[in-house]
Amino acid sequence: MNENPMLVEVKNLKVQFDVRDGIIKAVDGATFEIKRGQTLGVIGESGCGKSVTARAILQMVPRPGKIVDGEVIYHRRVKSNGSELIDHVRITELDPDGREIRKIRGGEIGMIFQEPMSSLTPVYTAGTHIREAVSLHRLMPIRKVETQMVEAVRAHREVTKQEAREIAIEMLHKVGLPKPEQRVDSYPHQLSGGQRQRVMIAIALSCQPAMLIADEPTTALDVSIEAQILDIMRDLQETADMAILFITHNLGVIAEMAEEICVMYMGKVVERADVVTVFYEPKHPYTRELLKSIPHVGKKTRERLASIKGMVPDPFNLPSGCVFHPRCPEYMPGKCDRITPSWTRVGRNHWARCLLYEEV
Repeated sequence: MNENPMLVEVKNLKVQFDVRDGIIKAVDGATFEIKRGQTLGVIGESGCGKSVTARAILQMVPRPGKIVDGEVIYHRRVKSNGSELIDHVRITELDPDGREIRKIRGGEIGMIFQEPMSSLTPVYTAGTHIREAVSLHRLMPIRKVETQMVEAVRAHREVTKQEAREIAIEMLHKVGLPKPEQRVDSYPHQLSGGQRQRVMIAIALSCQPAMLIADEPTTALDVSIEAQILDIMRDLQETADMAILFITHNLGVIAEMAEEICVMYMGKVVERADVVTVFYEPKHPYTRELLKSIPHVGKKTRERLASIKGMVPDPFNLPSGCVFHPRCPEYMPGKCDRITPSWTRVGRNHWARCLLYEEV
């Protein structure tokens, strides 16, 4: 278990989207913490609340979503009279458009978003997305990589434009982009998918953040580029003592990257433990079913790949009791469909939200 000081605490975080058809509980009571230099992995099926949780940490929940309960506390290091102090910033109390959060967002906490074409807001219609995209790209000029990186650096660091350009070239070199002096003057459409992803990582890391939120950072990349990007993130983390919140549905990647894992289902954290414990001693039935779905290399069999039975429930009509009970292989009638499980300790630094362990 990482013994570094606490960096970010998320306590009973709840995020809701109030739309025409009802209220979507995108994040429902998420609680976890991240220490300096630690990598915390967040896994779960699509739509379980991983990305919304990440955006809530930075007060970036898209409308009509909003944080309705809980808090996010950022333990920031500040220098005063030659000594270092800890300033406890309650991010959830800051103005989402204010100067204080803008200093933190991108500067002290960086974020690598998913590939833009896959970052669609689930509560908007296709027509709204298309209309917003058309108006956005007609109004905004196509900008060079240099322009975007220099703006990011100068927004959070007191440097000249020339110094910012030099930092941009240095960061492109660090993330392994070939010929960074030339690539810094390229437009995004002149780069491959892997190169664009490296530029996104360089932008996120150019301000030397205390924490990096990586939301599916290797989505749609081939495995060789994915391995290179993961190596880059690890190397930069070691040199800067940077924490990483790594969000993915790829269990192989999370096994390689994370020290601890949070498993999310329908907006709730249903299990948390160190990576070895989660993979070898999973307690929650949902975690077990996720692990069964991993294909095994070299296994000679004609059996179909395992999958979790049933479908993710309608967010407007969630099941009573435990939300996983309609799909759970260990469902207990009259109990799981009536009682909402609480957060229960099931081992040393191992927690789960399941009625199987309520009496332990």
